[in-house]
Amino acid sequence: FIRIEGLSGFVVFEENFGVGLGRVTHPFTNVPFNGAGGLISNQYAVTNISTGLNAGWHPDMEDNTPGDINGRMIFFDISDDVNQIEIYRRDIAVTANTEHLFEFAMTTMYDTDTNICPGTGVDSRLIYQIEDTAGTVLATTTTGDVVNESNPNWIIYSLDFNSGANTSVQIVFINDIFGSCGNDLAIDDIKIFKTENCFD
Repeated sequence: FIRIEGLSGFVVFEENFGVGLGRVTHPFTNVPFNGAGGLISNQYAVTNISTGLNAGWHPDMEDNTPGDINGRMIFFDISDDVNQIEIYRRDIAVTANTEHLFEFAMTTMYDTDTNICPGTGVDSRLIYQIEDTAGTVLATTTTGDVVNESNPNWIIYSLDFNSGANTSVQIVFINDIFGSCGNDLAIDDIKIFKTENCFD
């Protein structure tokens, strides 16, 4: 598909996690932060340095944001605990009774060239949704099973929603698959667009 973006007025929210070196704490996840180095199950980091985060992950990878330098992304070493499913939740101000598009980029992290996991390792699968502030789901869908590969593969996912009477919504990412080898991922370029003024 092709999308034409206006220079102003259409992008309601954007999170590209910034640029520069180092691991940066982030307040929008209940997953524990690891600022020391290698991640273990149920930890995250915000950094531009994939090297050293996990022995089986893609080294020296770049984020998804076009044109930035040393761009950061958020990395999740997903828990295999079926009780730990929500990995990210954030309040976003929106215009009431308006059509919107929620979009983000994701890649799996396990490098199949390392042969650490059997086969291609455990796939990744996220449920991503929009909720109102009371927790009512306004729109939801899934990435489906995303296989691990020998190189990072940023994939753009999107979801249309109408804000209804709400002037604030929550974007939510929920893990939907479990396993102890693979099933790790990075997310970048979370966006919400106001689409009611777009036309063919």
